[in-house]
Amino acid sequence: MPHDIALAGLDLPETAVLGSAEATGVPLPPAIADARPIRRAHYVAGRLCARRALARLGIDHMPSRRDDATADWPEGYAGSISHTAGYAVAVAARRAAYASLGIDVEQPLSAALEADLAPLVLTPAERDRFARHDVVHLVTLAFSIKEAVFKALWPLTRVRFEPEDVELIELGAQGAVTVRLVRSLDRRWTAGACLPGLWRRDVARCLCLAWVARETWMMRSDAAR
Repeated sequence: MPHDIALAGLDLPETAVLGSAEATGVPLPPAIADARPIRRAHYVAGRLCARRALARLGIDHMPSRRDDATADWPEGYAGSISHTAGYAVAVAARRAAYASLGIDVEQPLSAALEADLAPLVLTPAERDRFARHDVVHLVTLAFSIKEAVFKALWPLTRVRFEPEDVELIELGAQGAVTVRLVRSLDRRWTAGACLPGLWRRDVARCLCLAWVARETWMMRSDAAR
């Protein structure tokens, strides 16, 4: 994890999250307030993680929810939130260093489901590239990395794209990953553009992070003019 990106995670027994004193400080949008307890617990846990990550950067802020369902990060900060069954996580960083962040957490899929979803998640080039590497839960990992990339690029482009529109070109043994765009999203983010990231996997979950450094964003903005 880069030293200037703050991460906070939280295990998610819903009764413990919703019944905590900290949870009372999380305002719930109408769509969340009327949801089932588990959905409320996911939302609250994600916001608590976001607040803790920001606190590690020296700022006290609880991100609210924008109309497009993204988190409202404070001026000068970038961040991302994710949750899966039993766990929530958030990252935050100063915009002086990072234009955007994306994080995703997933539970490992079964082998049968990975086989069914592989054609939707992996490009033919990825299947060829990693066929000899015997990567455990490759489909789960690829989906999570691509979701993290989407979260990192969405605030900068507002362009939606599918898993086949990006591909993994490197999976480092120490958790480093490089992802490349297969199709152009806009003048800044054209086919062939690469993003760095990190991945971590254990028996319970797969956690992936992607980011756009501010320097990269500035260079691409200048090149697009």
